[in-house]
Amino acid sequence: MANRSFHFRPLFEVMEVLEQRLSVPGNAPSSAETSVLDIQFHRSLVMMADNSPLLAAWNTMANVFQAILEITNMTSATYRQFYDSHRRLADLVIPRNPDSADELTRHIVNAQEIIIDRLEKNMKS
Repeated sequence: MANRSFHFRPLFEVMEVLEQRLSVPGNAPSSAETSVLDIQFHRSLVMMADNSPLLAAWNTMANVFQAILEITNMTSATYRQFYDSHRRLADLVIPRNPDSADELTRHIVNAQEIIIDRLEKNMKS
């Protein structure tokens, strides 16, 4: 059990920071700060897979992911909305809920749709 707890530590740490920012009114992070926290959140999920090649690929693509997350985070109506979507993912992943794969897929597809929409709008302007 101690090993499993250690395995989840990066996710727990990121969620703690997200919750702290939420708990103080008017203390929501900027879009750039939110993107850094988002990268940490997603990297913690990759680390939990305990797959060295996957983590190496993630680290190689981190700058691309950062840019993508900055685009998608600009569309969150509020920090609360951002927090809630990530809390939902963490709550599914921590107990190894089989539904987490479906929820993670929806999260990724939603981000993809946001990026495509943003790019299309930028191309028109």
